[in-house]
Parts: sequence; structure tokens; C-alpha cells
Amino acid sequence: LDEVVPIFKALGDKSKAEILLYIKDRPAYGSEIAKQFSLTTATVSHHMNKLLQLRLIQAELRDGRVYYQARKEVLQELFENAKKLFE
Repeated sequence: LDEVVPIFKALGDKSKAEILLYIKDRPAYGSEIAKQFSLTTATVSHHMNKLLQLRLIQAELRDGRVYYQARKEVLQELFENAKKLFE
């Protein structure tokens, strides 16, 4: 439960949840995400740092840009474990 609560708290933030869905199937870089959601790059950086800290996304440096992508296996495991809590 101690592991699940901070993650669900982060996903309770609409911007973080939207970003995570946006990068679920393909990587995107910071300013691309900022433009997509009308956010500042600083705000995107803040959200990405939190999602990285929770290990929900991964970052990769390519062509001088940091690309972010959701870690689907971690998300699937999270939701499976959360479901077990309520069975």
C-alpha cells in the first residue's frame, strides 16, 4: 500500500495522467509535450521528474533531446497489484 499510494496520488494530477497516456505508445520530448498540452517546459519538466522518480516512465537522450516514454510493464504490474488489494 505504501508503494501504491504515491503513484495513484501522482496520477490524480490530470496533467501527469494525460502526459502518461500521451507517451504510452510512443516517445515524446519535453517541448513537444509542452506544446501538446499548452504547458511550459518547466511544468513538463516538473511532471516528468515526478514520473521518473516513481519509475512510471523512462528517459532516453537522442539527438540532443530527452525523449520520454511510459513503462507499460510497470503500469500493468501496478494496476494488477492494486486490483489484488481490493479482492
